[in-house]
Amino acid sequence: MLQRRLWLVLILLAAFAFRVHTLGAKSLWYDELRQIEVASHPLASFPTELAKHSARPLDYWLTHYLLRAGPQAFWLRFPALLWGTLSVALMFPLARRWFDGRTALIAIALMAAAPIGVQYSQELRPYALYLLFTLISFWGLERALRPHPPAPSPEVCTLSEAERSRRATSGEEGRGGEARFWLLFALASIGGALTHYFYAYLLTAQVLFVAGLFLFLKLRWPQLAAFMVSALAGYAALSVAANPLMLTVFAGDFWGALAKAPVSSLPVDTFAAGGADKIDQAFFVKGLLPAYGGGPGAALVVFNVLAVIGLIALAFRDRRRLAISVLWLCLAPGLVILYLQYRQGFFANRYVLFALPVYLLLIARSLATLTRRLPFGGALTLAALLILLAFDFNQLEAYYRQPKDDWRRVGTFLAANVRAGDAVAAPDVQFFIRFYSPTQPGSLVDANDLGPHQEALDNAERFWFVWSDYTLVPIEETRQWVKQLPGITFELDPKVKVIFVHPGLTRAEMEAEAAQFVIPPPSVR
Repeated sequence: MLQRRLWLVLILLAAFAFRVHTLGAKSLWYDELRQIEVASHPLASFPTELAKHSARPLDYWLTHYLLRAGPQAFWLRFPALLWGTLSVALMFPLARRWFDGRTALIAIALMAAAPIGVQYSQELRPYALYLLFTLISFWGLERALRPHPPAPSPEVCTLSEAERSRRATSGEEGRGGEARFWLLFALASIGGALTHYFYAYLLTAQVLFVAGLFLFLKLRWPQLAAFMVSALAGYAALSVAANPLMLTVFAGDFWGALAKAPVSSLPVDTFAAGGADKIDQAFFVKGLLPAYGGGPGAALVVFNVLAVIGLIALAFRDRRRLAISVLWLCLAPGLVILYLQYRQGFFANRYVLFALPVYLLLIARSLATLTRRLPFGGALTLAALLILLAFDFNQLEAYYRQPKDDWRRVGTFLAANVRAGDAVAAPDVQFFIRFYSPTQPGSLVDANDLGPHQEALDNAERFWFVWSDYTLVPIEETRQWVKQLPGITFELDPKVKVIFVHPGLTRAEMEAEAAQFVIPPPSVR
């Protein structure tokens, strides 16, 4: 027991280290700055602002108050680090409850180093919190339903009759204490619904699971009632800080997706989905599955074969957990994909991040089962786990080197080179310039359409145009106009560039002037 606790502490320290490493080194990127932009508004205007981004309020409320302490990236991202580390910690009691302590240690080790888990524990976005509420929810549901608890550990077997009686009456065993776990499940459902709209699909999978228990395994009426109250509280939380019309559309699209979602027509973020650009075999093989395991190639095969073996093992030993695993791993993400197909919406792997824990639980169970009966089973388990972690570490190393949109570099560049009398144009990303270059002395064109930009060029001594590949508003006319200008382009980031124009100077004179500009280094080299 002491050795297991030591391993647990070491794994949690490693999980924290993976997430704190380079936490503030990379620039805040487009989505993070959008969250800051929304969070900078008064709380009263949150429903309107959140509706523009189809966002939920909880993480934005937190960011709103964090901004009062400063705009540093490390500080603003720290809550995500905390949620991610807590998610790793919660894998242990959930896996131990589902299986045993050995499997639980394997599961949290895999969770600690999971590249996609580390990534979203380092972003000012709601996805680490989304993952945490998922784990709290399933652990609370497991404890409240208490289906077939695992065999008692040696510690419990050696307890005196008086101590077992004390635990039973205090809620540590038996039905006592169910109420507190139903409350925990309800709070997690509410928190998840306040974090992301797609949590509703995970809650729907849980509803189907409990309905199946009630229909086929004679779940007690009080348990069913407690679950329904908790689940309804989660669904009701979707209305908090939400536009009622948007909720109506969301519900209508959900049912429409179930009836007539098109096939292979979903726009995909090729960066966030591993390079896939539509829903087909490549979407899963090159995008989704490598992100949840240790990457492509051999890692993809090893991780997914182990996950399938884990499902097969459950099919023979525990069909109830098989059912909830399939609903969690397949149905809930499938509903997200169907919904986005129907809406012709945008997909990224982070939308189904809630499936990561069950995927790793299955792999951990498979690994523990395969090595348990072999000679030197403990050593073989450790060796196999190290191989899996080696795949993860390879992906983590690549992630740490991968830059985000370098808006910090853009802001530093403008602050160093713009002078009074200049005009700075940044259609759709004006807030980003204000955030990262608050001291630049030029006038910022606070518009997206063409007219104000033409006027700024005519009236300013020099003109700077910030071009971002990501936009939320139509600015193509303005971009086409900028392309015609005889400017000097500074490629400060693969997705962001700055175009410099000095009216009245020849191309050669502008190049000579631009050669004197201060070019800051990238945030990540």
